[in-house]
Amino acid sequence: MSKSVRRWIPVSLYEIAGIESWLSDLSAQGFALERFGLHFAYFRRTEPCKMIYRLELLPRPMEEPDDEMLDFYLYNGWEYVTTMNRLFWVFRALPGTVEIHTDAVAQGYSYEKLSRKLKQSALVVFAAFLLIAAMIAGIYLSSEWPVLQLVQDSIALNQFLLLLVELTALIQALRIYCSIHRLVRRLKSGLPMEHYGNYRRRRNVHVAASVILSAAVIASMFCSIWGMKKSWEMPLSEVSAPLPLLPLDMVEKSPSFAYRSGLFQGKDHDNFVRCGWSVLSPVQYQIGQRGIVSGEEWPDHSGEYSPSMQIRYYRLVFSALSDPLIDDLTYRYVERYYSPDDNFDRMELSAAGLDRAELFTAAGKQILLVHAGNQVMMLQYYGEKNLAEYTDALAGILAGWSE
Repeated sequence: MSKSVRRWIPVSLYEIAGIESWLSDLSAQGFALERFGLHFAYFRRTEPCKMIYRLELLPRPMEEPDDEMLDFYLYNGWEYVTTMNRLFWVFRALPGTVEIHTDAVAQGYSYEKLSRKLKQSALVVFAAFLLIAAMIAGIYLSSEWPVLQLVQDSIALNQFLLLLVELTALIQALRIYCSIHRLVRRLKSGLPMEHYGNYRRRRNVHVAASVILSAAVIASMFCSIWGMKKSWEMPLSEVSAPLPLLPLDMVEKSPSFAYRSGLFQGKDHDNFVRCGWSVLSPVQYQIGQRGIVSGEEWPDHSGEYSPSMQIRYYRLVFSALSDPLIDDLTYRYVERYYSPDDNFDRMELSAAGLDRAELFTAAGKQILLVHAGNQVMMLQYYGEKNLAEYTDALAGILAGWSE
């Protein structure tokens, strides 16, 4: 018994003329069809011979034609081969055999039910596409800081890929429906079905759709795994790798300064490093620092002087996102919480190597936002020192982290 040979199906299973032409061409090359799978068809090697293939729409859901039908088709020269996708029977015969159908109009009415079913399927896919698009758009359009959310979100690409998959499925569903709908119109006008289709030309569209769907699934899985791999959290004291860091002890400049540990459930919530990843910002850090200056108190005598600093750093894929990201950070961490009644103060700063630097002061808190090229950095500082004095230092830090 000869071994089966597998061949990838080059067109949609609903492109009847293309499938029939493909099977006939393979028969002339010495491949006789055995059965159909989801994406592949299986053949046995034979002597090359010219055969014609026809797809016969199932009159009702069944796997194989009954014995009476088989005898009728065989009597007229047509050999039953297999059932394809529980939708078509596949027959073959020698060239010149009388066609299975001679009444095009009657055949058109038999395909009309399939056309209505495909139309309903296309409408369902279209509704699903609109729903997913609306949900994704709603997430970001309703957000008060959409750019910040896009930059921080590791699932943003997965959402885009899901939309791409749905769009590809919608295009395929519409192509299939339009193909069968045109066939119905042709048959009902009295013209016979075409049995030759240029499957080589249509193969490019089918391949493109398959590649897009496969690539989207692989990319989604890769991004999910890669995002988890690149995300971590550690105590600041245990990180030996270089960090985009302005040390708090350098800002305080006091020999009495010491970092304070805030352990809770085994984690230091005062001095830590969190590393994140997203497609738009493959390098991003959140760094927390807190300390105590022994022998000093806050000016209002509310307790021992304990300055703290939170740093957020983003290296963006596109420099054009830097300014919108700073605007979102400003709204998210400044404007949203403080009003003019809080003695809100804004100061524009400058330093060699920085494209933008702004310092916000309100209610004893300083927020410094800077960017250089595709790098954005935000410092939130509670303390008595002036962050404006460290713009040159930050320019140097960003220059050391530039790609």
